[in-house]
Amino acid sequence: MAYNVLSGTVNSALTTGSLTVAGTFLGDGSQLINTPGPTTVTPGTPADNRIITFTSTSGKSIQGEQNLTFDGSVLSVTGQLTASVGVSASVFYGDGSKLTGITGGGGGGGAVGSQGPVGALQFHTASTGLSGSGNLIFYTGSVAPLSNYLFLSGGISMRRAAVSTNPYTASANDFFLGVDTTSTAISIELDTSRFEAGAYLVIKDEGGNANANNITLSASASTIDGAGTMIIESAYAAINVYTNGTSWFVF
Repeated sequence: MAYNVLSGTVNSALTTGSLTVAGTFLGDGSQLINTPGPTTVTPGTPADNRIITFTSTSGKSIQGEQNLTFDGSVLSVTGQLTASVGVSASVFYGDGSKLTGITGGGGGGGAVGSQGPVGALQFHTASTGLSGSGNLIFYTGSVAPLSNYLFLSGGISMRRAAVSTNPYTASANDFFLGVDTTSTAISIELDTSRFEAGAYLVIKDEGGNANANNITLSASASTIDGAGTMIIESAYAAINVYTNGTSWFVF
């Protein structure tokens, strides 16, 4: 042929075989079959790390998705993620308030037993289990007529610290101080900086010899009923003190 550009209509004159035409085609190519498609595609909205998606069924139109990016290590989705089977990951971060079917709390989850009545405190029943107790209930203002009220059905046990060394500094972990006065006098330091306002202590002469080996309570940078020290000097005597955060008071 004289030119590399062909225009018009070309039909094969053969009923079998094929007709090969070389060159560049111009015009309507909608009747062509078995075409490999364009060799290059220019995407719309291109940008670094955007994932490419088709925008038509012909496969000739694509675009970079600004809400779907991958930087080589992190896949970022802005919007919703839907999976027909499930999503698996070693750790999930973010707001889980829309999740359903959760059977346990953080740190491994687990089965949840009876939640108990309204306000029931929840406890571990195993390494991953939770259950509510009807014997320990915190009533809030939403449960009339009680408000901010802790109900305990049963006994209560407070921590007891055995005091035999001199001096001894009381801490917020203490409640009962059982003092051994059998062979030596004991001095107990009461430092308000170690306690919250409202905390209290019970100091008891368990050795029964405070008349000979006194128990001296010293208020560090503070006072006990206005005095810097207070002495227990009767056998088997006891004293209760509480703090307002700055001073100690006997009650």
